[in-house]
Amino acid sequence: MRPKTIVLIILEVVIVGVIIAIEFVYNKPSEKYGSNVFSHEEKRHGLSLALIAYANSLAIPLISSDDQVAKDTLNDVQDELDNQQVVGGLWEVVWGPALYRLGNTFYDNMMFVVQHRYMPWEYRIVIRGTNPVSLRNWIEEDFKVLKKVPWQRVLTHHKPTKSMSTALGSVSEGTFIALTGQNANFQDVGVKPGGGILMMKPCHGPHSDKTILQYLKWLSDTTYWYANVDIVGHSLGGLLSSTLHLYLEDLRSTWDPRSYVSIRSMSFAAPTAGDSVFANHANQVLNPSGNNTAARIHNERDVATYAWDNIDGLTSIYRYGWWSNLMSWLTPSGAIAKAIQQVVYNTVKNLDYKQPGHNEPFKAPFNYIFLDFWAQTLWQHTKGYTDEFNVPDGMFLAFFA
Repeated sequence: MRPKTIVLIILEVVIVGVIIAIEFVYNKPSEKYGSNVFSHEEKRHGLSLALIAYANSLAIPLISSDDQVAKDTLNDVQDELDNQQVVGGLWEVVWGPALYRLGNTFYDNMMFVVQHRYMPWEYRIVIRGTNPVSLRNWIEEDFKVLKKVPWQRVLTHHKPTKSMSTALGSVSEGTFIALTGQNANFQDVGVKPGGGILMMKPCHGPHSDKTILQYLKWLSDTTYWYANVDIVGHSLGGLLSSTLHLYLEDLRSTWDPRSYVSIRSMSFAAPTAGDSVFANHANQVLNPSGNNTAARIHNERDVATYAWDNIDGLTSIYRYGWWSNLMSWLTPSGAIAKAIQQVVYNTVKNLDYKQPGHNEPFKAPFNYIFLDFWAQTLWQHTKGYTDEFNVPDGMFLAFFA
């Protein structure tokens, strides 16, 4: 090997070492701010459950019936609940899984409820995030943000008279589709079993006749003393966990008039559900002063959490030194990402989207193996969380099972 080549290799190693040292000193992982709603161990358990919800995402309705897919999904979920190293042996499915699909390719939404085997007053509602292999799921529920629907319309969705008041703010059309199965024109967009997470029911089991609201009403009516319910989800599931939490609190008098059921929510890696009026309403209900019940847990280097509240922040999200910043510009995907960011920012900047929830951020370390923007984005949205909360890395591959 030529001396010049050796010198260049040594120089490159020194540059990378300096960048890593600066990263460690100025951007330490696990930066926490303020008082937290959940302990670190609770978050660890919550994230583990949220990732288990990705099980059986590759199921195709044209190959198996809805009932068979539901049974297979239940078996996969319960197997993970029994054997996964963080939550193994502690939880059992008592409602669901309930499935919803927008078309005939994949199942786009899935939700289930588990009960603790040794503390039977503890329950968790678990909501799947975006199905990674369903393009329609991405388009309909993640990216439809140009139109908004009044939150009051969601609260009166099941009533003959629908309210269109914007006094409580509005949510994106994509959020409305995920909740109700209808678009901004109030037309059904899904197929059986349909209705969004508020309307879907399990295909089998002792509570197959109940929506999630009806199940919680049954729980409230039959519990002898009290029940604790945490709602958890990752990505789109995180957005829906906090949104479902608000829905249940706004309608509490209709299903839990005795207030026997306490509810909290922890959303991981969630994009934005609605506008600033909606966010303010959510914070007043879920996080009144000194009594936070909803935690927004997010990696400050996760692109998804900047949608659609702080798109302009993406221009600096991966500024990690002149050398690697130059590399991101030189890679085609880095330049494309910056161009897309500018287009999206100009499109949504006047729509007034704002993240609700009690912020509990952390900053995952930058992965210097992935200088490509999109590879880094995927890593920060997935492994950035599993590393932070010491959850098995393979959990994000559960949907391949």
